[in-house]
Amino acid sequence: MDAVAPLMPRTPRSVKRFVNIDRLYKAALSPPAFARFLGTRARPGNFRAVQVLLALVTGTPRFAQRVVGELYGTKGGAAKSLSDLVRVVGDGEETWKTTLEALRDFAKDGNDLGLDALREVSTLVARYSVHHMVSPKPGEAGLG
Repeated sequence: MDAVAPLMPRTPRSVKRFVNIDRLYKAALSPPAFARFLGTRARPGNFRAVQVLLALVTGTPRFAQRVVGELYGTKGGAAKSLSDLVRVVGDGEETWKTTLEALRDFAKDGNDLGLDALREVSTLVARYSVHHMVSPKPGEAGLG
């Protein structure tokens, strides 16, 4: 969680929201899914993908909406990893400069997640998100 902390604002409310949604996410997993979530030392689980999306959703929901849009628009496209996605989403964008820099830094340190890992967790993250920014229409929760 320390690695994704720069992706979200440091207000007590946003940190509490992040932790609570993370707990809800984990509570909904079956035992085999929870084991995949945690992974092993040799093969880390998808907890990092969950935390990145949760940090974006709780910290910068409009940016998260753009990321999710690109995430589902890049199937078979040029972006294959988080660092590729950051380049695509950040082209010419000054609004989310701090978040983009934090995401670039996160992707450098062995955390350059594949987009498949982010897609895999995005639907459940969206379900527990307090922001309905991940859907193109109000009231829709599905991502893909």
